[in-house]
Amino acid sequence: MNQHSSYTKNFDIPFPMVATDLVFNELSAKSLLSSSPSIISNSTSSISETLLRKTKFDDRATTKTSLALKSYRNNGNQTSRISTLNEPQPNGGGGSGEDDEILLKDIFQWNELKTISDTINSPEFINLHGSRLFVKSNAVYIAIITNRGNIVIFNYRQEIDYILVPTQSTDENCSISCIAFSSDCSYLAAGLQDGSIRLWNLKKATKGNHIPNLPFYTIYPISLKSRFAQNVQGHVINTKITYISFVGESNCQLITADDCGLVFFHNGIKKFMNLIYVTTKLLGKNDANLDDSKFKIRRMEMLPLGSAHQITDKMGIVAIMTDDLLVIVSAISLNDDTVLYVKQHFKIGKPKHIIHEQDFPSYCLSWMPSIQTKTGVTNIRLAYCWNNILTILELDNKSVSGRILDFINNAKDKNKVISKLPFKKIARLTDERIIRDIKWLQSDILCVFLDNEMITIYSNGTMLVPAASQTIGNISDINLSKHRVIYTDESKLFIGKLLGWADILLNKLSQGLYAEALSIADNYYNSNSVGKLTVVGLPQNQKQRGDLIEPYLIKIMREAMPHLIQSDHESYITLCLNIIAYLAVPNDLLEALYEIVQDNSIFFQALEPFILSGLILSLPPVVLKALIQYYVKAENQQSTNMDDDGELLTEIICTLDIKLLDIDLTIQLCKQYNLRECLVYVWNFVLNDYQTPLVDFFVDIKKNPSSPDNFKVYTYLSYILTGRQYPIDKFINNDMVAKKTICDILFSSSTISSVPTENGNTIFPYFYTLLKFDSLEMLSCLNEFFEDLFLNEDPKLNRQYLIEALIDIFEANDEQFTDFDKCQLLIFIARNYPKYSQFLRLSDSILSDVFNRLCENKSESIFLDCELALQSLLPYFEPEDEYYVEKLEMAKYYNVLINMYKSEGMFSQALKMWLKREHENASEDTLDNETPEMDIDGGSDDHDHDHVDQLYLLLESSFASSKNPSDRLNLVKIVKDNFGKFLKLNYVSDYNISRFVNLIEQFLPNLHLEVLKLTSSSDKTDVDNEIVLSYLREVFLISKSIDLTQFINRYVELLLLYKKDKEVISFVKQWKDKVDYDVVMLLFKNHNAIEPQVILLIDHKKSSVALELILKYVEDNVNDTSLQEEFTNLLDLAIAICENPKNHVTSEVRADELKLNEKLWLELITRLVVLVNSSNIVAGSQIYQFFNQFIHDCFKRISDHKLNNDSKSLFLNVFNKFLHQFPEDDPTKFATLANIKDVLQQVFISYSYESEILKITMRMFNRDMYKNMMLLQDIKLAKWDITTKNCANCGKPMWGKHIDTEDLNQHWLAWENCQKQKLWGNGKDDTFDDLKLIFFSCGHGYHYNCLERLGVNDYCVICGKK
Repeated sequence: MNQHSSYTKNFDIPFPMVATDLVFNELSAKSLLSSSPSIISNSTSSISETLLRKTKFDDRATTKTSLALKSYRNNGNQTSRISTLNEPQPNGGGGSGEDDEILLKDIFQWNELKTISDTINSPEFINLHGSRLFVKSNAVYIAIITNRGNIVIFNYRQEIDYILVPTQSTDENCSISCIAFSSDCSYLAAGLQDGSIRLWNLKKATKGNHIPNLPFYTIYPISLKSRFAQNVQGHVINTKITYISFVGESNCQLITADDCGLVFFHNGIKKFMNLIYVTTKLLGKNDANLDDSKFKIRRMEMLPLGSAHQITDKMGIVAIMTDDLLVIVSAISLNDDTVLYVKQHFKIGKPKHIIHEQDFPSYCLSWMPSIQTKTGVTNIRLAYCWNNILTILELDNKSVSGRILDFINNAKDKNKVISKLPFKKIARLTDERIIRDIKWLQSDILCVFLDNEMITIYSNGTMLVPAASQTIGNISDINLSKHRVIYTDESKLFIGKLLGWADILLNKLSQGLYAEALSIADNYYNSNSVGKLTVVGLPQNQKQRGDLIEPYLIKIMREAMPHLIQSDHESYITLCLNIIAYLAVPNDLLEALYEIVQDNSIFFQALEPFILSGLILSLPPVVLKALIQYYVKAENQQSTNMDDDGELLTEIICTLDIKLLDIDLTIQLCKQYNLRECLVYVWNFVLNDYQTPLVDFFVDIKKNPSSPDNFKVYTYLSYILTGRQYPIDKFINNDMVAKKTICDILFSSSTISSVPTENGNTIFPYFYTLLKFDSLEMLSCLNEFFEDLFLNEDPKLNRQYLIEALIDIFEANDEQFTDFDKCQLLIFIARNYPKYSQFLRLSDSILSDVFNRLCENKSESIFLDCELALQSLLPYFEPEDEYYVEKLEMAKYYNVLINMYKSEGMFSQALKMWLKREHENASEDTLDNETPEMDIDGGSDDHDHDHVDQLYLLLESSFASSKNPSDRLNLVKIVKDNFGKFLKLNYVSDYNISRFVNLIEQFLPNLHLEVLKLTSSSDKTDVDNEIVLSYLREVFLISKSIDLTQFINRYVELLLLYKKDKEVISFVKQWKDKVDYDVVMLLFKNHNAIEPQVILLIDHKKSSVALELILKYVEDNVNDTSLQEEFTNLLDLAIAICENPKNHVTSEVRADELKLNEKLWLELITRLVVLVNSSNIVAGSQIYQFFNQFIHDCFKRISDHKLNNDSKSLFLNVFNKFLHQFPEDDPTKFATLANIKDVLQQVFISYSYESEILKITMRMFNRDMYKNMMLLQDIKLAKWDITTKNCANCGKPMWGKHIDTEDLNQHWLAWENCQKQKLWGNGKDDTFDDLKLIFFSCGHGYHYNCLERLGVNDYCVICGKK
C-alpha cells in the first residue's frame, strides 16, 4: 500500500515540527496486509498442542487461546486505537503522539472586503485620491493611504467615514510613510517623506466620502543648520518618518523615528489657548543625518494598551530593533507624564545562527499587552525576529504589582523605585526560511508569516509549538485588529478570522468533504496537543472535550459513512471502527457500517484487531452471525484438517460478548468443523453448562483414544477446578457451581448412565479412566486442584478423601497401572503431604513405602521429579530404616542428601555429597560424549552456572554456619584437597572467580596459598595457568589479610607467560620495593621484558646499566616497526634516568670531568645519533624521522631541565662534549650536525626569546623599584605631627609658654646665632647643640642632652622607631 503523505513542517531544533509516519498496530497491519483472512493467529500457531502438554509434575495447564489473548491484550495496552499505513490524515488524523506533530490546516476563514477593494481600485477613486500605497487598521477603522498623501478611512461596514488630506495644494508632494491612531481612535497622526508630521482630530472632522479634512496641526521639519546652530530639536527636512505612535492614552504625545536613526518625543501643550508641540530628542546619535546603515532603526513598536491596567501603560515602553541590537526603553516619567525620562530596561544582541539574507532581510516586532482573561491577567510579551529566528520575551506582572505597586504610588520619586523592568527570554524557535512578519492573535497564539505561508503558533510560556498552517499568497500590509487578520493581496483587501472547531467541521461538511470532517473530529477528540486544542477553542480536559465533540462525531459519522466507502475502504473503515471503539456508541452504527461495506473480507479483516485487542467487545447479532460464518468458511478453505485450525475463530468468540449469539447455529458450526475450545466456551460461558464438555471428552476417549484432542480434557479440568474460564483463563463468576458439577462426575464412585467409562466395575470409574489414560496429566491437574479453597469448604470432598481414593484406585487396579503411573502417584503423595500436613493423615507404613519405592525408581525421565518429591517429604518424615541414607546415596539423590546434611549441621558431609554428584555427572558425560571430563573451561551453559551458584552458596553457608570444630576441620580439608577443582568450576566467568576469592578471603584467607600448589600440564585434572592468573589477579586486588609478597614471583611469571605486558609494567611499578630482585630479573630476562627490567634497575640505583639495556634493545630491534610504541616508552624512561639525579649513586668528580647525569645524556644522544646515521636506517624513512624527533626532544629536555644552581652549564657541557667526540674528518660529524640542526635553531630562538623576556623583566623591575624608592623618599620627607610638648625622658616642656625663662633666653640666643650664620655665611657652629630637640616618627620627642644621656641618638627608646 502507498504510504499516505502528510504536511511536513521544516522548523528545526529546539522546537521540532516534523510530522513523522504513523505507527500502526502490529495486529492490524498484519491483518490488513495479508491475503488470508487473518495472519495474526500466527502468534501462537507455531505452538503445537504437544508442546502445551505437561512434561513435569509442576507444570501449569494452559491453552493456545489464552496465550494468544494475553499477547493481544499486551499489544492493545500500548495503544488505545488501531491505525493503518494508509489511514488518511488531512488535518492530523488520529490522536496518537505522532498525530499531534501534524499541523492543522485551513483554520482561518478568509473573506474579501469586496466593497473596499472595488472602491479603491475604481478609476474615480484613483483619479480623486490616487492609488493605494499601504493599509493601516485598528478596532474601528480601516485606513487606506494613497500615493498622493490622502488617507481614506473606512469603517467595518465598508463605508467611507473620513477623507483626510495633508494640504489644500494638489501640486505639493505629501507622500505619507506611516500613520497611527490614538488609543481611543479619535486622533490620527501621519509621518511624511519630507520629515513633517500631520495630525487630525477625527471627532471634529467632517464625515462623508466627498469632504476632505485638513490636519489641525503640522509639526514641521527643521534644517540641519538650525539643529547645530540654534539647538533646535526635530526631524530634518526631507528625512523620511519611518515610525509614528501615540503614547499610552494620550492624544497629544507622540513618539516618532526617522530614516537616520533618530527618535523624538513630541509633547502637545496649550500656550495662550493654542496647542503647540514641543519636540525633544529621545534616542539616537546620528545628529549629522549621515546615510549610514549602522544608525538605522529597522523596526520600532510601542507597547499598546491592554484590557488589564498596568503601570507600564504610563511609562511609554517602546522596543527598537537595529541591524544588531534589540533595545527596550521607557520614555515617560512616572512622576509627571509630560516629562521625558528615558531608561533602558532590556538589551540583547542578534542571534549568531541566523540565515543571512542580503537582498531582503527581515526585522519583526509584535507586542502583546496585558489582558484580563477568565483565568487571570496575562503577562506582557514581546515577539521579535531577525530573519529566521523568533524569540519571545515576557514581563512578569507580579514584579510590578501588589505591594510593590503601592510602594511606587506612595514614593516621592517613582522613577527611582523601578530600576529595570525584568524582561526575560522564555522561548525561541528557529526555521529554515525567512520570517516576514509576526502578529499576536491572542495572549498565547502567535501568527507567523512566511513567504506564501502562515503558521499559527501556540506559546505555553516555555516553548513555541506550531499548531496550524495555511497557504497564502504574496501578501503585504498585514494588520491585526479585533482578533482578525487584514492583509492585501495584489489589489484586493482580505480579512480573516480564526475558526472554532465547530465552524471547521461545518465548513468541511458543507463542502462535501466527509472524510476530512470525520478525521478532523476524530483528531479533536483524541488529540493531546495543547496548542492545537487552544487554537481551535477546545478544552484540554478530555472529559469536557468529549462531551462537546461526541454528539458531532456520531452525527458526522452517520452522514459520512455512505460517502466514505467510495474512496479508500480499509482506511476509513478502520477510522470508523476506532471511533465506535472509544465512543462505545450503539451497535446500530456498527451494523450500518457492515451493511454499507458489503464485503465481508474487508470488513472483518478491519474488525478483527479491534476484537482481539479488546477495543470492541459487543457486536450486533447480524454482524456476529456473519463473522462466525465468514471465519468458519475461511478456515475450511485454508485447511482440510480442521483439527489443527480454528484457533482464530475461538479467540474471537472467546473475546466477544456472545450473549446475543445464535447458540444453535454456533454449536452446529463448531461441531461441524471440530472447534473444540470454541464449543466448550459456548457451553460454559453462554449456557453455564460445565458437564456436557466433560461428558463429550469421555465419549471421545472411549471412541477414539488416539486423538490428540483428548488431552485437552486435563487442561479443561485444571481450568474449571481452579476457577478459570476455559480456554480464556479468566475467572468464573460462580466457580463453586462449576467445580461441583465437574467433581460430581469425576469423583463419582459409580458409573453414570450417560457418561461412558473404560472400566465401569472399578471404584471411581471416571477418575480411573483419566488416570489410566495419562497419569502424569491427571495427577498434575489434581495437584493444581489441591491448591484451591474448594477442598477446604466441601464437607465430603476434601484432600484426605482424594488421597485415599487415589490409593484405593491404584490398589484395586494394580495390574492395570505401569510402574511409571505408580511412581507418579508416589510423587503426588510426597509433594502434597508436606504442603497440606494439617489436612492429610497418612500412616508411617504408607510414607515408608513411598520413600522406598521412590528410591527404587529407574526411570531417568522422572528422576528430577522423584528427587524433588523426596526433598519435600523428608523434612516432615524420617524413615525408620537405619540404612535410608545409603539408599538415597545408591539412588544418587545427592541433592536430597545435601539438604539433609545441611539441615543437620554436617556441612562437610554436604560438600562431600556435592563433590560426589559432580564426579558422577562427569563420569556420565565421559561415557556419553567420550571426553575425559565435563566441559567447564569457560563454558557458558546455564547448567554450569547453576552448579557454580550452588557450590558458592554451599561453601558460603558452610563456612558461615559451621559451629562444630571437627566438621570445620573436615570442611577446610575438603576445600584444600579440591581447591583446584573448585577454582576450575568457578572459572565459568570472571565474576565467579572474584566471588570465590572473596569467599576465601572472608573465611579462610590462608587458603590463598593453595593456588601456588596448582600446576598446569596436559592432564585435564590440573588447573590451567590462565585460571591461576585470574585468581592471583583478584587476590592482589582485594586481599588485605595475608602477606602478598609470597605470590609475587608466581604472578609475574604467569603475566609474562600470557604476555600481559601492560599489567606487568603496572604491577612492577606498584610492587618494585617488595619483589625478589634476582628471581624477578631472571624471569624478565628469560621473557625479554625490557621495560620491567629498566624499572627495577632504576629502583636499585643502576642507572647506567638500565640505560645500556634500553639502548642495546633499541639497536638490536631498530627495524621492527611494530615495536615503535615500546621504543617510545623505553626512550621516555631513558630520559627520566638522565634528568633525575636522585635516582643515581653519585660521587665527587673533577672539575674537568662530566657529572653522572651529563655522562648519561651524552651516552644516550651519541648512541642514538650513531644509530640514525648507520646503514641499517634509510634516510627519510619513518623510523629515521622517529629517532631524529627523539634526539630533538632530548636536547629540548636538556635545555629546559633545571638540575641545580649550575644547571645553565648543563646544555653547553653536553653539547660541546657531544660535538668534540667526533674527529674533524669523520663524516659522522657532518651527519650529526644535520641531525641537530633543528635543535640548534630552536635553542637559539629560545635563547633570543629568553634574552628579550629578561630585558623586559629587568625594565619592569627597575620601573617598580624606582616607584618604590620615590615612595620611600616621600615618606621620609613627609612632615610628622608633634603630639607631645614634653620630653619623653625628663618630662619637662620642650616648647611653648611653659618653658623656663632661662631656657627661653638660651633659645633666643641660639636663634640670633643661627640668623647671623645665614646672613654672614659663617661655618658650622655647635655652640647651642645642647638646645636641639629630636623628634621621631612615632610622635615622641626628646631633649638632645636627655637622649645623649640615654646613650642613643637615632631611635626612640620607648617604641624603637627611627
